Amino acid sequence: MKSISVIVCLTLLTLAPAAFADTFEDGMAAFEAREYQKALNLWQNLAEQGDVNSQVNIGEMYARGLGVTRNATKALEWFKKAAAQGSATAEFNLGEMYGYGHGIPVDHKRSIEWYRKAAQQGHTSARYKLGAKYFKGEGVAMDYLMAYAWMDMAAKQGSGLAANYRDLIASILKPDELKKATALADELSKQLTDPVSHQPDNN
Repeated sequence: MKSISVIVCLTLLTLAPAAFADTFEDGMAAFEAREYQKALNLWQNLAEQGDVNSQVNIGEMYARGLGVTRNATKALEWFKKAAAQGSATAEFNLGEMYGYGHGIPVDHKRSIEWYRKAAQQGHTSARYKLGAKYFKGEGVAMDYLMAYAWMDMAAKQGSGLAANYRDLIASILKPDELKKATALADELSKQLTDPVSHQPDNN
């Protein structure tokens, strides 16, 4: 089975509040130019004032060691601040850190908690990763029906890998089980909020 790679992706959202927009964009320009210290300096003040996108980006810089010494504790701190404001990207990144032991002990249960929060907001990669947890039985009891349901939702948002896993699971399930899995996917889709955004498929 193909291993699931660790992905911590930089937030490319440009929806910062109007008062912060220019500085946030300056930070993005500096980051893209690999002027990481300049980007950090520009985002730091915004993050301290509560700008969620700046908080996520600083968290990612600490997680990846860009412009700063890699520091999982600080990465967690910034991601949790952004997650407290409802950032699905921050929630997904927390799921990644706990799931892969990115500078911290692996904790599959916490990983699932954060993936689930992001998945419930419509984060495509979080839905894929949550499906993978159920498929492999990491932190939860192995459940092919739940795995199928989350993979199906991610696949319908454009994840090619999720579509491949969904089809694999479909080939394993008996016809009556597949019918239940399909119904479960439909039920979950109705219960959850509409995706806040179609997150890029980085898997």
